[in-house]
Amino acid sequence: MSLAKLLGFDKPNRRNLVCYQISLFTIAEQLPLELLRTVMWWVWDSVRNAYETHRDPALPDLRPLTLLTPDSAAAFAGDFTEHDEEYRRWMLIVGGTNGSGQAVLDPDKLKKELEAFSESAETCVTAVIFQIGDSLYDEFVVDSVPSPASRDLLQSLSGRLGTTMNQLRTSDGKRVIKRVLVGL
Repeated sequence: MSLAKLLGFDKPNRRNLVCYQISLFTIAEQLPLELLRTVMWWVWDSVRNAYETHRDPALPDLRPLTLLTPDSAAAFAGDFTEHDEEYRRWMLIVGGTNGSGQAVLDPDKLKKELEAFSESAETCVTAVIFQIGDSLYDEFVVDSVPSPASRDLLQSLSGRLGTTMNQLRTSDGKRVIKRVLVGL
């Protein structure tokens, strides 16, 4: 079997997922506002890292899937910024342009949509941001031909960090989503 076939490149018009590694921690307080400015809907969940020593008592150990709204933006920012010197919360942020974020607040529905996203199938998911507790980088996964909203958001976030989208390190987005799915 050829390498192209093994990787799925032999299929015409097949798109792949790309993961942009971006450090969003320095703009964590502004991140929910940046997300809300897009035409996309956003949901997130988070869990406190078992090794984390600094714990904000106002935050739950485990936050279930929550729709990002102006009213929930402070909770989002709190989850995103909770850390000690070494560890941050694990956080999954999912955005889309089709339908409504309400549709993926059910964990089983979200898992099905993420599986479809990982296979480049029809889905309401357009972007996934994955914050790993012990990593300096957040993983921002989009289609290799991102939607205008995803591309504009990535360009805006990159600019706020003093870089460009083209200068960000990239990796295989499908592997990132598969790792996310194992944790769901």
